[in-house]
Amino acid sequence: MNAVAIKGRLHEYIEQADDKHLAAIYVLLEKEIGPSYQYDAATLEMLYERVESDLKGLSKSYTAEEALASVRNTKNK
Repeated sequence: MNAVAIKGRLHEYIEQADDKHLAAIYVLLEKEIGPSYQYDAATLEMLYERVESDLKGLSKSYTAEEALASVRNTKNK
């Protein structure tokens, strides 16, 4: 059976599987499941440029707490 056929069978099964079986499948695969997003080349290049700029001290970065505080202060104005 090729990969396309296997994926099709798994999709069909998952749609009708009960909670117990879904949990078992997930436990087997959870370490293999990675992020479901992919960046295109232009976005990756922009992100790498921002990291480099931050590391060189040419830009300002914020901690999560600082960003949340800024948003909360903006909402109160």
